[in-house]
Amino acid sequence: QNRRHQLTNPDYAPLGHDQAGVPHDKSVKWSEACGRAISLLPQQRGTVHDVIGKLKELQYKLDGSPAPGRRHSRGYHNIAAALSRGPQFLKTGATVGRARVYEYRPQLAMLRPPARPRKP
Repeated sequence: QNRRHQLTNPDYAPLGHDQAGVPHDKSVKWSEACGRAISLLPQQRGTVHDVIGKLKELQYKLDGSPAPGRRHSRGYHNIAAALSRGPQFLKTGATVGRARVYEYRPQLAMLRPPARPRKP
């Protein structure tokens, strides 16, 4: 699909803030899937790309359609959001290129993620 097709296809039309006409896949808990994948990586740490590679090896289906207004696919953003919001995934401070390196700590999975500030 080229850019013109994406712009003229109503499935990619924006529906509010950072959403498109394609419904989100709620059948997979991405934080649990990321936990399984990152636990198979050396030293239980890796980047979003490493986790996606392991998820593909584990036969998970990631949405490859482009995310509206972003440079990566919807699947990439699902995984990145799960890693950045889950308390069990710690940012190590290291990077590989521009990608952050996350470390998996399963004992922290029971903690609730910090609440997002509400808009007034």
